Amino acid sequence: MLFLAVLVIAFQSCGDDDSASTSTSSNDDTVTAPSTFVFTDDSGASTVSYSGQVVRQMLIGEIKSQIGAGTATEAGLLSLYENDDATATYNGTATTFQSVSDSYLSNKISGATTVEGYTLGPDALVKSWFAAAEGVKVADNGVNLDQMVGKGLLGMVGYYQGTSVYMPRIDQMNTAGTAYEYSNVDIVENKTYTAVEHYWDESFGYFGAARDYGTQTNSERQSGGSSTEYTSAVNWEWAKYAAKRSDCTGCDTGEFDTKIMDAYLLGRALISAGADRSEVAAQREIIVTEWEKVVAANVVHYANDVANLIAEGGDSYDCSANTTCNKYWSEMRAFGLCMQFNTAYSTFASSTDFTTMISNMLNAPPTASNSAAFVSGVATTNAAFKTHFGFTDNDIDATNGF
Repeated sequence: MLFLAVLVIAFQSCGDDDSASTSTSSNDDTVTAPSTFVFTDDSGASTVSYSGQVVRQMLIGEIKSQIGAGTATEAGLLSLYENDDATATYNGTATTFQSVSDSYLSNKISGATTVEGYTLGPDALVKSWFAAAEGVKVADNGVNLDQMVGKGLLGMVGYYQGTSVYMPRIDQMNTAGTAYEYSNVDIVENKTYTAVEHYWDESFGYFGAARDYGTQTNSERQSGGSSTEYTSAVNWEWAKYAAKRSDCTGCDTGEFDTKIMDAYLLGRALISAGADRSEVAAQREIIVTEWEKVVAANVVHYANDVANLIAEGGDSYDCSANTTCNKYWSEMRAFGLCMQFNTAYSTFASSTDFTTMISNMLNAPPTASNSAAFVSGVATTNAAFKTHFGFTDNDIDATNGF
């Protein structure tokens, strides 16, 4: 049966000259990954499903958009958070969220006791921002609430679930004595996939790449696209940011987008072929490592932007009062927040360098009185990233880096 499964995967991939990569499974048969995230069973039915993750991407985007327009109400944001309005539509289209999935955000947000730098846990913090965003995009202290909420949810829901909830389940795949839910042999009742196949797909859904991301150019990957095929053909935010930070001609570190997608493709092919879980875990390691580097590279990108504006503005420069600077700061702070939520695999998030980074970032854009300290903190964080992630001087360069 395993031999037949390997043949199925090979057949699916044989027409693709640009297949992502190959690996050798435990029975010495080569498993070839397809170039698109398309997997089927023996009858040709798709075994891929992650509509719940897609609707959460849509909900996060809509929440951010409404706050950014300055038209949000606390009640409306809470309703989107719960996806409890059957008539609510996405981005001005006729597509209702519940027509994609009745899944929602509030039950998937991290249950951490507190978010580093704040006194509240993720759920309470997000709800406090909802209250502050009633008809307002930018708070009085310069914090862009749309950036904090939008990217904050990307971290506290998407990044957390995609790395630290679903990926550890690979360690239990087909382990003797474990529950049925970790089987990669039994097909889930009334479905076409095994539980392990579905867990992998759900993580992929949180990364948010279109299924043909592997064949797209970097420019195409940076674009969300105009397709209404939300469950298969849209690039959501994490996938777009992986491509953006890979688009750096002056950097020594990169190709995050390709490395992550190739690992998702090969890992899924190995799972479908019944390969040993250690081989799947090797692809998981690539995903969680490169995804964390994407988060760190975004911190570098926006922190350098803020530091450059402060340097240009001089001693009296007030970032909190400048719309460009306080936007960049808010993006940086939100990505910094995200780094806490790779709880299963990050060594940086559990280090003193992480807590120092958060402290140096502040919880509001710097004013003239603390801008020098902020710039010094950026240099400290960039140096820490060189140690933890192997970034080079070219990667963190304020002009030509990430």
